[in-house]
Amino acid sequence: MNIDWHITAINQGGLTEADVDFGATGLAEILQNVRTILMTPKGSQQMDRRFGMDMNYIDRPMNLVINQLISAAMVALSEYEPRVQLEDIKFDTANAMDGGLIATVKLNVLTS
Repeated sequence: MNIDWHITAINQGGLTEADVDFGATGLAEILQNVRTILMTPKGSQQMDRRFGMDMNYIDRPMNLVINQLISAAMVALSEYEPRVQLEDIKFDTANAMDGGLIATVKLNVLTS
């Protein structure tokens, strides 16, 4: 199953570029970090095997997949990007039978 993550900071704007900007700062850096966290399979980073998302959702019922993804996103973002608060995740399951799922993530960027 392929998950297409759409990430929007509700108080700042959205992320449109898929490329990594190594010089990103501020909001661009935060949204890029969120995208990286959500798209990285847990266990794939050599120096931190806990980093990323649990991707054990293949061949499971869609309602379980959605609940698992929400839970995994909450845990991963709270641990690895404390500058955001997850506000909402909505899923478009129109292409789920073809192996596609679109997740729209709304975040609140915390200011200090």
